[in-house]
Amino acid sequence: ILPFIEQNNLYDMYRMDEPWDSEHNLQILDKMPAVYRSPNSQAGANETTYLVIGGRNGIFGKDEAGNAIETNFGQITDGSSNTIMIVDAGDDLAVPWTKPDEGIDPDDFAIWDFMGQFPGGFIVGMADGSVRFVGESISKVVLKNLFQKNDGSVVSPDDY
Repeated sequence: ILPFIEQNNLYDMYRMDEPWDSEHNLQILDKMPAVYRSPNSQAGANETTYLVIGGRNGIFGKDEAGNAIETNFGQITDGSSNTIMIVDAGDDLAVPWTKPDEGIDPDDFAIWDFMGQFPGGFIVGMADGSVRFVGESISKVVLKNLFQKNDGSVVSPDDY
């Protein structure tokens, strides 16, 4: 994402051939762009609460061997406007912003983990680029359907 938010220099500093927590890459932690911080977050100075949706059926999912599954728009069969790509989670789930993280697993999550940044719910980024507020009363089944890119359950915004 860094090259797309005018952070090419920061992107070029990061050594992709080294672990995220190598001596060199750890020096970049202190350079977290402000856009990676949720406005209401009280997490550590170098931590983000913006987490991707992983698991087996999330847009940033992994296969059984732990390899990243590349997803193109054609594979988001539930529709990009019906699939959550990223969630602004609560501070308890915050991670160092440069750490590759498994993200949220659609098969193993607690709705309350996403609460805390905003009263009454949480913010999500959809695969179509839109941003939505999800109320705390959403059912776990509906949220799971929104997390999965290809489960065949298309959810209307009226359902949450």
